Amino acid sequence: MRKLLIVSICILGSTMASWACRYTVREIGFSSLSHSVYSIVIINSQADPLSEQYERIRKQLTDSNIRLIILDPSKDQEHPALVSALQQKIPFPTTILWSPSVKRVFRPQSDKLEELVSTILFSPLRIKISDLSFNHFAFTLLIESTKQELNNKAFAILQKSCDDITNRMPNMPKQVTYGAKAIRITSGQFESERVLLWAIGIDQIPETPLALIMYGRGRIIGDILDYESINNQEAFKRLAMIGADCECGLDRKWMLGPQIPMNWSSKTRQLLADELGFDVDNPMVLAEMSHILSKEQITDLETDITFAPEEIDLELLLNGNSETENTEEKSNVEFIMPTILIILGVSVVIIFTGLLILRRKR
Repeated sequence: MRKLLIVSICILGSTMASWACRYTVREIGFSSLSHSVYSIVIINSQADPLSEQYERIRKQLTDSNIRLIILDPSKDQEHPALVSALQQKIPFPTTILWSPSVKRVFRPQSDKLEELVSTILFSPLRIKISDLSFNHFAFTLLIESTKQELNNKAFAILQKSCDDITNRMPNMPKQVTYGAKAIRITSGQFESERVLLWAIGIDQIPETPLALIMYGRGRIIGDILDYESINNQEAFKRLAMIGADCECGLDRKWMLGPQIPMNWSSKTRQLLADELGFDVDNPMVLAEMSHILSKEQITDLETDITFAPEEIDLELLLNGNSETENTEEKSNVEFIMPTILIILGVSVVIIFTGLLILRRKR
């Protein structure tokens, strides 16, 4: 009887702990919820989709958010990728990079398919982000302009924002091994990072510096920051959002922003699981994250992304205000109580069944 009671209490405790689990915006950013998928599209009437070459490419793309599609221009005329290529008057046969969320088509400059795929899949900066993201809070990316003086001023502001948010990390719900990191994309790197820049809508070196905030699995929070927004400390505000609890009321379009084309190896996934203490790709974790986000679903997806102070108070977040903590505790109780009652009921049934079994044995 005592053993059965202890087991029941353990089951109850572990189940309650799992339901009480909370995630930060950063942790949500590593998940495959709202996954941005890109496609390498080969448009060629002579291509054999089952050839060994294409099979090798599919295996090479397994750990990325990029897929391979083979289209016949005479048979697949209604495919959106083919339609996009026709609209841009691209001659066939050809190979393009395409995504439903990106309005333009990227056409790599290479005749060798393996070399082309490698260019789309890897770049120095994307490799660096993939290698560091599992234990870094976030990244601020400065896209340098033709004006070096403005570039240096903008980078100094972004670096200070990274330092400030790193110093305030102890007040956030979850701790990360390393803080935010500022990175430059210089004019000399523009060609090697053309795929990344294409994915965020930049085709040429801007006249003034631009910036974006990236976190999680190559996920971008909000839109691109212009020079004025950089000066107005918008980077710091968005970095603070990444450290917030996922139930902070932040617009879900920001929390599940677009992702860049990037490889995400099994080694990186394991390092992330060790760092977080759970696997973001676990179906149960994804289900729980999805349940939390569904509480305040957004119905109007066409509205512009804005930073709404009434949705998340940065001062309360960064200073650890006790009133906010009390509100969060109350929210937790309201969410967990129905679950506790169900679990208690199940536990009572288990104990009662155990008693009947023991009586029969006696």
